Parts: sequence; structure tokens; C-alpha cells
Amino acid sequence: MEGRLQRRDGARGTFYGCSNRPYCGHTQNACPHCGTGLPVSADGSVRCLDCGQPVAECPRCDGWLQLKSGRHGPFLGCSNWPGCPHTQNVGPARPPLRPAPVPPRHP
Repeated sequence: MEGRLQRRDGARGTFYGCSNRPYCGHTQNACPHCGTGLPVSADGSVRCLDCGQPVAECPRCDGWLQLKSGRHGPFLGCSNWPGCPHTQNVGPARPPLRPAPVPPRHP
């Protein structure tokens, strides 16, 4: 049985989840512009079904880029993850960590 994405409201806001839950746990984030619509790929671009705003496309597949949080800070990741592993850094890169200077030893 094939599922459909259904709009759901959760503790972190609106998202879309598969109608075959609990057998399928697939979810998609809502539109980053309006927060309620579902971005879809059509005619070579990705647009929100509710507000019509364009959403950044994934350069590797037909997905779209969504803001995610990781241990190194925010980044853009493909909506088709884990099928598509594309990611992009957001904002300035963090400077590399440098070891603290070690004081000289006195004999």
C-alpha cells in the first residue's frame, strides 16, 4: 500500500509525514518561507504548494535543501536524505582549533 504525505503539527512546528505510519516513518519539513506548505519539484524547479515561493534545489537530485542542525552548527541538507547525502555549509566557516601554547619547562 502506497502512502501519501499528510500535514501534521508537532512540537517543533508543521511537517509532513507518511500516511502509513507506523510502518513508514518518512517525514518532510514544511516550506521554509510560509512554514505550512509542502515544497514539490515541478517544471525544473522546486516551489511551495501553499505560498508559491521558490525553494533552493539540491544540485544532486530532485530534492530541495532544508536547514538542519549538526554538531558543527547549522547546514543545508537534501530533503531526500539518506538517499542523497548532499550538504552545504551555512554562514562563515568556523576557524580551525589551535592547541594552547605550552609554557617552557625550567630545569
